[in-house]
Amino acid sequence: MAIGKQFEGYEAVDFPPHARSLPETSDDYVYAFCWILDGVESPFYVGQTKRLAGRMNDYRMAQFAACTDFRVGEAVKYLRDSKKCRIIVRYKVSAEMRKDEHALIRELHLSGVGLLNDLSGYNYRTANQTQEKAAVHKFCEVMLDKREYRQPSEIGDLALKRKRVEDRVANKRTVSKEREMSNHDMFAEAFKEYANQVLKTEDIGRILLRHYPEFNTGSILPNDHAGGDKGACECARKDWRIFDKVKRGLYRVRPSSPR
Repeated sequence: MAIGKQFEGYEAVDFPPHARSLPETSDDYVYAFCWILDGVESPFYVGQTKRLAGRMNDYRMAQFAACTDFRVGEAVKYLRDSKKCRIIVRYKVSAEMRKDEHALIRELHLSGVGLLNDLSGYNYRTANQTQEKAAVHKFCEVMLDKREYRQPSEIGDLALKRKRVEDRVANKRTVSKEREMSNHDMFAEAFKEYANQVLKTEDIGRILLRHYPEFNTGSILPNDHAGGDKGACECARKDWRIFDKVKRGLYRVRPSSPR
């Protein structure tokens, strides 16, 4: 199967891996979980570890007390058992695993790929397991809804966003809503389910790009939809603004309000 350049040099195994199918050395590794359905492959989580075989077992156990383990493990079960996807793990030895992990996540984000890495964590002592499971399932459904616009050879291809639009036109579908919506409308739609949550600027950027990969990154300015400066959105300082600024780089999402 053709894959994007990000995964050149990576080995691949099915998940859960068979006994002794993964190296048990203490090298540094970068890895990515991917689902495959109808010939389309897409990553959904990227990580790094010094204990690859042991880390995969953590995901197989999927203990709720370990937020990442639970979410990845639950996504695997939902995609595999409910959606009949094949799950694989791609991995490679890395000399700088944290740097390589960050670079891979960035490349995938730039390609319009949503990752479980983007979801904020939960406190297992107070979180509701049923609700957290539902959130993972919803994330999986969003990923699968996008699969018809991504071919295996296009993972990591920045021409992807152009192909999405071209495919829709060729099939007489409606051109993507992103092209018809204002920046304000896209912010409002992307954050309508985050009411009262406090988010960092970088988290806001990741969430927005997950919903609208074609959004101009230079326009991801939360304060333009909060207190506002010169050239801000017309919503700034009004009751229907998107955010309240908590402090520099930190914003609270306001409940949706009519204009």
